[in-house]
Amino acid sequence: MSDKVANSFFQQDYHGVRVLVLAPHPDDEINVAGNMIYSLGHMGAEVFVLYSTNGDFDCPPEKRFAEVEDALELLGVDADHYALLGYGDTYNGSGKPQHVYHAQTTMCSPAGHRETYGITGHEDYHFIKHGQHSAYTKANFLSDLQEYILDIQAEIIFCVDFDLHADHRALSLAFEQAMENILSRKDNAYYPTVYKRFAYATGFTAIRDFSAMNLQETKRPVAGKVESYHYDLVDKSVYQWDKRVRFPVHSNLRKGLFKENPLAQAIFRHSSQHNEKNAYGLLNSDEIFWERRTDDLACKAEITASSGNVQPMRAFLRLHPMDINAEIPRWQHELWRPEQGDKAKQLHYQWEQPQTIEQICLYGAMCDTVSVKEIRIMFPDGEILTVGPLPIDGAPLVVDVNKKDVLALTIQLNSMVGEYGGLSACEIFPSRFGKTIIKPFVKITLDDNFVYNYGCQKDDREIQLSCYKYGTSQAVSYEVLSGNAQIVEERLIWDDNGPVTLKAVLVDDSSVYDIAVLYRWGIKDRLINTIRNFANRLYIKWVKA
Repeated sequence: MSDKVANSFFQQDYHGVRVLVLAPHPDDEINVAGNMIYSLGHMGAEVFVLYSTNGDFDCPPEKRFAEVEDALELLGVDADHYALLGYGDTYNGSGKPQHVYHAQTTMCSPAGHRETYGITGHEDYHFIKHGQHSAYTKANFLSDLQEYILDIQAEIIFCVDFDLHADHRALSLAFEQAMENILSRKDNAYYPTVYKRFAYATGFTAIRDFSAMNLQETKRPVAGKVESYHYDLVDKSVYQWDKRVRFPVHSNLRKGLFKENPLAQAIFRHSSQHNEKNAYGLLNSDEIFWERRTDDLACKAEITASSGNVQPMRAFLRLHPMDINAEIPRWQHELWRPEQGDKAKQLHYQWEQPQTIEQICLYGAMCDTVSVKEIRIMFPDGEILTVGPLPIDGAPLVVDVNKKDVLALTIQLNSMVGEYGGLSACEIFPSRFGKTIIKPFVKITLDDNFVYNYGCQKDDREIQLSCYKYGTSQAVSYEVLSGNAQIVEERLIWDDNGPVTLKAVLVDDSSVYDIAVLYRWGIKDRLINTIRNFANRLYIKWVKA
């Protein structure tokens, strides 16, 4: 493997930056953000991990958190940087009708607890903060989570998203509600960068393809074909596959032997879960998330309507399942829906201070039919934009604008169809890209795969180049640093069988770059891959013994 591979992302300095990872169970820190915990920590960030449950469904929490400490040590996180909310571990249904997320009064967890608790030497957060435990209710769960987020004040937050498991769903939904509460405060000055990830479908149970010759990208999950992914959320609502955020993977986490790879080792430390084979799905060429922007100007606006409930227009919480235990969720459709007979059908936004607006994202109901055919966006200067229809499945209609010194705008629904005619959300952003402490980066891709040391077929003489870009829309240029090859109109013309070192760089910012090495597969490389896979299988057997 070449040591020429490099990316400017890993040259960023995160000293003084706080990162918070929100995990539903002990071991989910890896599934939610294993690579980013390791990578950002090695770039100087201070990483905190909060576990919403004690993992006590069928295993003593003392054992689960002993495993956590071993795993976090491998990822570079100190034992005093993880915290317990102390709620009960469940499973969908668990033979009981209620989950804490639905509990209006105190409930009992499957492990027999009715209030938060910790382990020896590591009490639950509410007890540390207030000297008493929290009763198991939804209100307390949300309050404890929100208070911890505000205590840590992390600049970057990674949180689990709406997986199959009810505990994952509860944390995902409660986090969004907590952020909604925080962002809606009149004097709020806290706007973290938020990334969410399916811990199962794009992590824990992702396609197991680590045995391939090249390290593979995280594949798009398909319901029914990926374990624990029964309902396809991808390409619905905010989960547009082509808008996913893809982070490059640290060189130590790309090592092919499990015994040398810290992320694989961290997985194996959670021995009580018997999930060793999940390393084949978790170890990829990228780690993917969906960014949830917190700079929505709607949070600062006074919102009124000609009729109907405008509360959904302020919401950070997007999914409203009737029962988080249901494997195939049924949705409550929280919409701003003008009343029958309302001829205006208008939303009005008013700000106290002038705003810059560069993007408006309009969302309809998560249904398989068009609910609004035409929308008018009206500005005080007289400009009117007519857009539509709203995409199906709650996908966003993105409208790029260039407006400055805006004190008000009006949105009018001209043509509504069916029972779900209305808006589920309207995001108004001051820029096309979210303001984040993570600087723009680029990554060379071949066939949508992130390229580091990348083996190619011997007959691949002409290769179409492409580049993933984060936080920028600038053009990229390519350069051959070494090897007998040339670049012609973003195609690599490879003249012989020798390796090629390739660099991609932003045209207007040479500090943003990626360097990858391409080489020809040979018999030796295939033999090495076979031996590596055999060694990994033996190693897993040894770990499980």
